[in-house]
Amino acid sequence: MAQMVIAFGQLNWPSMAGIKDSPSEYAGEWSLYIPGYHTQPPTGEYSLPKELYLEVPANNRVSFDFLGSAHRVKIVSESLLQFLVEHGITSNYEIAAIGNVISRKGKVIETPKKYFALRFYAFDDDLLDFQDEVVVEGKGHFVTKFSIYPNMSIKEGVDKRIFVPDHPTFSETLIFTEEIKHSIEEKGFIGPEIYAMTEFQAAFID
Repeated sequence: MAQMVIAFGQLNWPSMAGIKDSPSEYAGEWSLYIPGYHTQPPTGEYSLPKELYLEVPANNRVSFDFLGSAHRVKIVSESLLQFLVEHGITSNYEIAAIGNVISRKGKVIETPKKYFALRFYAFDDDLLDFQDEVVVEGKGHFVTKFSIYPNMSIKEGVDKRIFVPDHPTFSETLIFTEEIKHSIEEKGFIGPEIYAMTEFQAAFID
């Protein structure tokens, strides 16, 4: 059985980074889309804009390849997007170019990479066996309980190596096999931060 690993992007960023329609406007009507409730794929006012802006807690130069964000959006570099497509992530999402990465004050942040926002509207939870649930409490001002699955595995007969989950605990992550982990490490991507499922509990709580 393939060992499952999980990838977060910049664990200290998700609560501080934001997707904006422009340097002065936060996410509009498109962000109200709810998969499973609205039409798939999103249409009309729920469609993802062709260009978005990424606001990050930085003032100078930044460089990364993966960042999970709100509204089921994942920010990926052009090279990581190509890698995902080559390994089967070719559908069930909309795509927008990141026009600029900006600071909280609206300053354009220098970056050597081109970025894209992928907004998923269909997910792979049904392909995964969420077994042996462990409920833990996160840290912070508002203590919240989270479900962790240290023995998660791929269901029998599933021929896939990268999974996009919708489960609340994993909604800002990608889940993949050990084989994909090695390929990502060989490519030298900056972020994601990768953990085995057995290590994920400690990393997530911290």
